[in-house]
Amino acid sequence: MLVFSASVTADVPIHGWTIATSKAANYRQVCAEAAADDSIFASFKRNASYTPILEHASQRMGVAYLKHVETTNPKLLEGSLWNGFQANDAIGGAHVRHFASALHPEGIHASSSSLRYVSVLADIIKYFGDNAFRRPALRDDTVRPWDVCEIGGGYGGLAHMVLTYGNSSRQRRGGGGQPGLKYRIFDLPEPAALQRRYLAHLGWPPATVTATTLDFGANPASCALVISNYALSELSSGIQTEYFRAVVSTASLGFYFLVNHFNGAATSEQLDLLKKQHGFQLQRHPTPTPEFKGVHAIVGYANATVRRPAEASRF
Repeated sequence: MLVFSASVTADVPIHGWTIATSKAANYRQVCAEAAADDSIFASFKRNASYTPILEHASQRMGVAYLKHVETTNPKLLEGSLWNGFQANDAIGGAHVRHFASALHPEGIHASSSSLRYVSVLADIIKYFGDNAFRRPALRDDTVRPWDVCEIGGGYGGLAHMVLTYGNSSRQRRGGGGQPGLKYRIFDLPEPAALQRRYLAHLGWPPATVTATTLDFGANPASCALVISNYALSELSSGIQTEYFRAVVSTASLGFYFLVNHFNGAATSEQLDLLKKQHGFQLQRHPTPTPEFKGVHAIVGYANATVRRPAEASRF
């Protein structure tokens, strides 16, 4: 297992993370404190050392995410599913806002971050269907892979949305005694500790979700779907190479990456290798917030059996 040093200097990237090191160090520190201290955990989403990295989505962005969900998959805003998603805003001192909604006359109360995560979920369902959350029957002696692996998991908000939908979807299909959706996050040690606490607080057991650092020397992880909500595109080319080898290349279904303006050339180079060496078919899609230049979604399909929306730029 890689050991990450807690001592950092002002301008040197931390293990390939290209965010300014002073901000990254402060973020890691508050993650460690929130994972261990009840009072800090209660309000970490408003902590001034945390919000430069996460929980800074604006009202305007929230409006765009909500509109995207209403257009793409409005059922995500209804009934027990939406109630389950809203649990994300009950922890950590989230900044909950009021949003006008075409589907709810009284409007919707949520954080912009929660709406972002539901928007990502809506995209995954759009591009992969319920194949992303349905596992084939396996022999008793077969090791079942992780259904979803996420590279850089924030505090676990997206994991909560995916698990809530995936397990609810399984139940609606009459899954009976089938095992529920399994989720694995790879991150730095301090965010991973916060993710474990956060997701346990929401009721997800370790058998369902885990958060660890990536052992770059180990055999590749086995995943069906790999997600990255901007984090992968913020890493240096060398660290991206390790993640692509050890996690992404194993995806039996495919991957969904939101990509920002960091390291665009490095990310494109790695994606090209996935296409040439591992046979992934790639598409590029716009995001619900097109005002941010360079931000887009990359969808990779590992085989020819998955339905592919026509409206996309193909590589």
